[in-house]
Amino acid sequence: MNQRIESERAKQARKENVVHLIHDSTDRAKREQEKKDTILRLLRTEIYTRPMVLGELLGIGKRAIRNTIESLEKDGLVKRHSVRPMSDMESVVVVGITERGQSLAFDPANGEAPVDRYFDPKKYSLMQLQHHVDTQRLRIAAEGIGYVEEWLPGSMLGARKKGEKHPDVVVYASFGQRIAIEVERSIKSPKRYRSIFRYHLESLSSGKWHWVVWVSPTESISDRVRALVLPEAEYENGAVDLLAERHREQLFFCDYKNFVACLQNIESLVYPSVMPEE
Repeated sequence: MNQRIESERAKQARKENVVHLIHDSTDRAKREQEKKDTILRLLRTEIYTRPMVLGELLGIGKRAIRNTIESLEKDGLVKRHSVRPMSDMESVVVVGITERGQSLAFDPANGEAPVDRYFDPKKYSLMQLQHHVDTQRLRIAAEGIGYVEEWLPGSMLGARKKGEKHPDVVVYASFGQRIAIEVERSIKSPKRYRSIFRYHLESLSSGKWHWVVWVSPTESISDRVRALVLPEAEYENGAVDLLAERHREQLFFCDYKNFVACLQNIESLVYPSVMPEE
């Protein structure tokens, strides 16, 4: 009798273990697919990135992100490209979305269409890589706190008309505002800033976007960018620039570590009852 009871208990335990393993396997497959979908969603508009950025996006380590990238590459959804800047330097690896990857990256339920752009190593610029990566890290930070409805890189804004300038990013914020983002890793010439600044003023005046944020790696660079841009908010050809004065409060300058706080400040201006966190 006892043996029969023990036998039945053992059978039940084996059944429970099998069910548990099936559930674990299903959960793992689901999590892995979610990771792949998240990567493809980023690459849909960013086109390429570094593996480390994808690790930061998913909150996983080097080994785990390498395995996920290899799985995506095996399925023909992404491809890796390696380039050595100089003979005595380590190779730089980037991960780009393929044409097939784009077919799975869009969301038809939200009215999206597939993006007709994919990674082409021949058009890849190592000189622009760090700027590209920095912009993506800012995106991850902003999306992480739920401030982004859509993050649209300037390269996705279509062909430029004569005299038109595209910001590095246009953010459609969750609080209903359009924000132009300029990522300034280094200082441009005063003449270049005058041209960019004038275009942003006209865009603010026409309602093309509501705010402009210049964001830089360090506070020092940010201060210099502010000093080069803001004098144009006071005078134009020796006279007070009324257009600039009208939109002065819609211009923001910050470093990378304060980018999220900058967005929070903008939200508090849109909705005064919303105070930025200390």
